[in-house]
Amino acid sequence: MKAARYHAHDRPLEIEEVADPVLRLGAVTVRVTACFVSPTMASVMASADPPPLPPAPFVPGMNVLGEVLEVAADVPGLAPGTPVFCDPLVRSTNPGAPIDSAFAGYFGFTAASRDILARWPDGGFAGRAVFPAECVTPLGTAASVDPAMLTRLGHLGTAYGAFARGGFAPGQTVAVTGATGILGVSTVLLALAMGAGRVVAAGRRAETLDRLVALDPARVVAAGYDSIPAGVDLVVDAVGRVPGPEPTLAAIAALRWGGNAVLVGGVAGDLPLRYGALLGREIGVMGSVWFDRAAPAVILGMIGSGHLDLSALRADSYPIEQANEAMAAAAASDRPDGFTHVAVVPD
Repeated sequence: MKAARYHAHDRPLEIEEVADPVLRLGAVTVRVTACFVSPTMASVMASADPPPLPPAPFVPGMNVLGEVLEVAADVPGLAPGTPVFCDPLVRSTNPGAPIDSAFAGYFGFTAASRDILARWPDGGFAGRAVFPAECVTPLGTAASVDPAMLTRLGHLGTAYGAFARGGFAPGQTVAVTGATGILGVSTVLLALAMGAGRVVAAGRRAETLDRLVALDPARVVAAGYDSIPAGVDLVVDAVGRVPGPEPTLAAIAALRWGGNAVLVGGVAGDLPLRYGALLGREIGVMGSVWFDRAAPAVILGMIGSGHLDLSALRADSYPIEQANEAMAAAAASDRPDGFTHVAVVPD
């Protein structure tokens, strides 16, 4: 099969013919139809000091859409021909082992992640891929949607995980900081689909904020980081890797008594939070990295039923032969706003 493979940080991905992946117990082989390209992938692949990576050479690529080709004998409930989403997050499964996780085909979070990455090194920049069965979710009623569009499920799922962790309920006011990026736009869309009473989209790109308001002018309001209105029930902080915490702190200050802030972005600095303010207002501040295994099926059901409308989004697709160009396009400083993402789509 054809694949784009990482060999070293100082070399571009190499387009190669490699052997098809081998099915193993507890796993599923899929024919890849689309794979998300993270805006951070180019910098991670080029870094001389990256987070833990799979042993080279490996096939990068996360958030894989595909069609089941083979199912291991010990895997029930999946059949060849089924269109599926493959969650890249692989977790340690032994309750007695240290809790750890890694994104297959991308990176891990600690040194212990290397064991997971050695077992599941490859992602979706290839014609075929193998995933643990617990990572695979049938598309169901969303099967007719463009697979390249559905590669955004990682971001939609991240937003869903934040809502679950923050105790979201329909009718509440949600403030999304970093609202103009891919994660921010995805969070606004999901908040609307899940019945938020009001969504405060906070960011710096006025044109993108206007587009967010246009999604539902009766419920979405735009705000700068210095003008987030008070009375927010839930903050989803999707601000990217900025050096200062000021946008996040402004959103936390806008929370009502008993509100929650969930951090899903990449702020580089620490948060100087006042103990007394958190205590007196009973505010919760928590982190959320990804989502649970049930989330993709819920989100796909919302998409398939029309409750989660993706029509405002665009996916720019590249063939495997242009995987390096796809990474550059995803990382470009002048790339389109968070309504657009990049996918690799095998022939």
